[in-house]
This record gives sequence, C-alpha cells and structure tokens, in this order.
Amino acid sequence: MHKYIMRMENIMKKLKLGLVGCGAMMGTHVKGVLQVENVEIVAVCDIVEENAKAVADALGGTPKIFTEYCDMVDMIDAVMIALPHDLHFECGMFFAAHDKHILMEKPLCNSEEECVRLIDYCDEKKVTLMCAYALSRKGLRGRGI
Repeated sequence: MHKYIMRMENIMKKLKLGLVGCGAMMGTHVKGVLQVENVEIVAVCDIVEENAKAVADALGGTPKIFTEYCDMVDMIDAVMIALPHDLHFECGMFFAAHDKHILMEKPLCNSEEECVRLIDYCDEKKVTLMCAYALSRKGLRGRGI
C-alpha cells in the first residue's frame, strides 16, 4: 500500500471516545457527539453503574461500561469528562498522563492554580485540552451570532 494512503487511513480512523460521568449533563453532550463523523463512543463510566448502563443502552448497548475511569484508559483515544467540579483536576491529570485528549465540562477546574497546572501538563504531554462551554441557540442569537 502506498505510504500516502496509509497516512490518510491513520488520519481518517475513528476517534475512540470515552465518557466519564453519566449524569444529566452528559446526555446533552452525547447528542452533540452523535452528530460528529469519525467518532465512536466505546466506553462509558459512572460510579453509579446504572447511570453508565443507561447511557450505554441509549447508544445501542455497544459502549463498554465502567465504574472506575482508570479501567477504560487503554481502549480510548480521548475522553469527555462531566464529573462534579472537584473531580475535574484529578481526572484530567490522569487522562493527560496517559496521553488522552480531553474535553472537560466547565469549569475546567476549581481554582486558577489547578487550571494552570492542568493546562501546562497537557501542553507538556502534547495532549489537546478543551473546556466545554455550552451556549443555547437562543443565547447565540442574543449575541448577534
């Protein structure tokens, strides 16, 4: 196979996404993820297994269910985190340490110091870190967008 075709296959492969925190906010994010091409939700995690199972079932039952996020790290490329705010820093640092790209529900962390440490660590690890800040369409229209 020509090296250009091999490179394009690597670029176009599906991103394997894990979801951490399967409460109400994650349901909102999942609707958006399902509209993105080349993303496959392969794992869902919540400390309450029934919450993770409900999200997995809503996704057709294909994602693997976890109650500990550290157990899903080897099967994902990226993670979407929607946990209680005081867990954002610890969870983000864990996934960054394992070279996983991160989409974190707002706020990024609970303090400026934690934010700076997480951002710096992700830069060091060359991990993409994004903070989800949702706006409704009504909110966008109100801003002239």
